Formats: sequence, C-alpha cells, structure tokens
Amino acid sequence: MAHRHAIAAAVAAFKPSAIVYYGGGFGTLARLIAAALPQAAVEICDPYPPQYGVESSRDFPNLAYVNELSPCRYDVLVCTDVLEHVFEPLVLLAELIQAVRPGGHLFIANCFYPVIA
Repeated sequence: MAHRHAIAAAVAAFKPSAIVYYGGGFGTLARLIAAALPQAAVEICDPYPPQYGVESSRDFPNLAYVNELSPCRYDVLVCTDVLEHVFEPLVLLAELIQAVRPGGHLFIANCFYPVIA
C-alpha cells in the first residue's frame, strides 16, 4: 500500500482535474486519488472491471469506470503493472500517451525482468 499512497500523493501534487488509471482493476489506487482530489474527475479504464472494484468505488462520486480512453482528455494517466502483460507493450504505451493532454503527466510502473522475461 505504501507505493499506492506515494503515487496518489505525487498525482495530487499536480492538482489535475482529469485523471485516468489504465488497467485499474479493483480501483484501490484510483480511490486514493479520488479521495485526495475530490474536485477532480477520476476514471478507471478497464475493459473487464471486477465487481468488487465497481461496488467499492460507489462511495466516490468523482470516480467512474470506463471501457476506453479518450484522446487528449487527461491531465494525468496512471498505469501500473499492465504493460508487461500485453502482447505489444509499445503500441499500448503510444495509445496511453495519446490520451494525455499536452503538458500532462504519465505515471508508469512495471515489473519486467527478472520477474517477467
């Protein structure tokens, strides 16, 4: 949880108004961000959101699950532990970059080698 709190604090420091967490799954980090930035719109982009994540996010009016990214919409994009699971990570990374407004920020964290060769 410490790394999630650190990422949420770093995102909040930019005072963004639109944030997306790509591949957010259960939404733990997205809920931390939504709580830290109650005036911001926070989205979790996950094509198969887990029911637990959807249910536990209902208490956050500024948090919503979406199925796809919108181009040039977000001030901040967060993506943790996703790229190592896709067939073409650089193609996906290019799509993630396109979703962020000029001057926006990407928080990307992945674990490849030696865990995933």
